[in-house]
Amino acid sequence: MRRKIIITDLSRMEGSRVCIAGYDFSNRVHIRPVIPYEGIHEHFLFESGNLIIKPFAIIEFDFLWHIPEPPHSEDWELNTGVKPKLVRNLSESGKKKFLNFIKEEAVSSIFGADIHEQRYTNTGEGNRSLGTIKANKIQSVKYSLKYSGGYDYRITFADDAKVIYDLPVTDLAFRAYCDYLRIHHNLDVDSISLRLQKMLNGREVFIRLGLGRAWSRREDEPKKHYIFITGVYSFPDYLEGKNYNDFGTTVIVN
Repeated sequence: MRRKIIITDLSRMEGSRVCIAGYDFSNRVHIRPVIPYEGIHEHFLFESGNLIIKPFAIIEFDFLWHIPEPPHSEDWELNTGVKPKLVRNLSESGKKKFLNFIKEEAVSSIFGADIHEQRYTNTGEGNRSLGTIKANKIQSVKYSLKYSGGYDYRITFADDAKVIYDLPVTDLAFRAYCDYLRIHHNLDVDSISLRLQKMLNGREVFIRLGLGRAWSRREDEPKKHYIFITGVYSFPDYLEGKNYNDFGTTVIVN
């Protein structure tokens, strides 16, 4: 089954694996293309060395069937025997119009489940795992070194209901840009955090949100679906039209 979707999210999972999400404008539904067991790796995003699967690209995929597992009701298994086809990319004005069309007024209206501690939903609850809000205010951006190694990427924002959320960012482009400023511009993490906070607060910012798979920190804890920021889009564009692979810092292509 061939379907054209507007790519809304390109986010980091473990290693070279990525998560793709999009919106089927014809049927007014969110879609998450998946490849069971092996996942989607970064090389899948490219064709002849060019990144074609990226935010706001309209891509035609061939799907096998719908494999919903609420709250991840958007999952569709990809037919890996058929290459994705780039139809076109949205214009800058088209991007903004599209995001305004799909946005929710508040994070609490996205998932169809109660949000606990402003950061997770319980397993077995909810009917959606993807959505968009327009930030009322960016409270802070935090790019920091983890004790365990690697870096942490977070944004604290208020939605139009004036509820504040402090969430990790998995958006590939946002993370690559932070790393690029550190590696190629020799900026420290605090300077990068402040720079991005000031930059985003001077713009209209749309935030894509997604629920992770059920997970718990310890075996004796109930599993939860944690909320992640899977896309950060601003007008004017804080990335100036660049995509994550343009920064040459965190790309892993197998």
